[in-house]
Amino acid sequence: ACGRTTGNKVYCWGRNEFGEVGDGTRDMRLQPVHVAGNITFRQVSTGGTHTCGVDFQSRLYCWGSNQNGQQGDGTVETHRSVPTLVPIGPIAGVAPGSEHTCAITTERRVFCWGYNAFGAVGDGSTITPRPSPVAVLGNLLIETMNAGYGHNCAVTPTGRGYCWGDGTLGQLGNNGVASSSVPVRVAAAP
Repeated sequence: ACGRTTGNKVYCWGRNEFGEVGDGTRDMRLQPVHVAGNITFRQVSTGGTHTCGVDFQSRLYCWGSNQNGQQGDGTVETHRSVPTLVPIGPIAGVAPGSEHTCAITTERRVFCWGYNAFGAVGDGSTITPRPSPVAVLGNLLIETMNAGYGHNCAVTPTGRGYCWGDGTLGQLGNNGVASSSVPVRVAAAP
């Protein structure tokens, strides 16, 4: 778990097996510890076993597990125990999933990376892992988004919902149970 203070400092705590607490260790933390690097974040979000944050210069940092390239730095299996800059930007927001990550640029475009067996990266493929940011297909402008276990859902500035990735349990909201490696429109509510 992580939280941001009113002074924009980030503190994390918990299991920390892969360094997801971000203090340079891999020891369990039973109380909040300050994330290394003296970075002030305007957003911080946790994924399955990794964490990402956006600073006030719209730079993206991630730390923790990199089992499937979810750090976005082009590597796999190189876990990070301190915030590491992701070569993408400028970033408006970040949504870490279980083993993948997505980010919204300041131009409202979405890029994703990491575990992609069900198409969570959204580039039309199921090539996995995808250790570097890849543009999500569809040329959609996105206002907000969230990442799940193996899928993502996003909302456009006009309020339309789109999801992609693992849909085997109906997660995509399009009246089906098929996965999609590209964004599909969420069905209208009755």
